[in-house]
Amino acid sequence: MQVFYRVLFSCTLLILCGSNVTGQQGKNGAYNSNYLTYLFDTVKKKIVLLNYEYIEQDVDKRYKKLTTWKPIGFSTDPKTQSITLLNRYYGAAQCGWEAYYKIVEGKPVLKGMRAAWDCDPGTDYDKWPKLNLSALRKKSS
Repeated sequence: MQVFYRVLFSCTLLILCGSNVTGQQGKNGAYNSNYLTYLFDTVKKKIVLLNYEYIEQDVDKRYKKLTTWKPIGFSTDPKTQSITLLNRYYGAAQCGWEAYYKIVEGKPVLKGMRAAWDCDPGTDYDKWPKLNLSALRKKSS
């Protein structure tokens, strides 16, 4: 297992990457990596395992609001102080979702998502549409 970290805000984000961390609901695509992320507050000397909210569409095309503590396809952007989760299915990224988070009061808050729910081979990752989170949160269970 690899351990590395990124400094965000006044806290340190600890990121663990390893093959023994299982994927989300068995949908671990060929190019997705598994992570555990912890936020270490350097002032309070407190460490917390982070949970991430995201929205999925099930096979009946109903939306579900879910959370995970084991994200896949994880990255950070020091300039925007944001975290991105990327979950691609079927190897060449024909479908999946990408979610953007900001750390607010020590927790990741979902700020935006893009997704291609139908696994259309012609859908490029760069063309996945942005989702209306307000509307999806109302529709999700």
